[in-house]
Amino acid sequence: MAYTQFLLKDYKNSVSTSKQSVNEHIKIENYDGVKASREMLIGNYMKLGLKEEASKEAQLILDKSFKLES
Repeated sequence: MAYTQFLLKDYKNSVSTSKQSVNEHIKIENYDGVKASREMLIGNYMKLGLKEEASKEAQLILDKSFKLES
């Protein structure tokens, strides 16, 4: 769903959906899903001009973090 929202340029809703996805993947300890959802967040943040937020998400990927999204 987040990808569809991204393609429709609905970046704010895609951020929300991506955060929910990150949290669900964390619950089942699915790192690949966490990484993919964080990558979607990065794309959305870049489209919204939020480079600092995108950088934070990139660091979480590098750290293989299971930090929940708020």
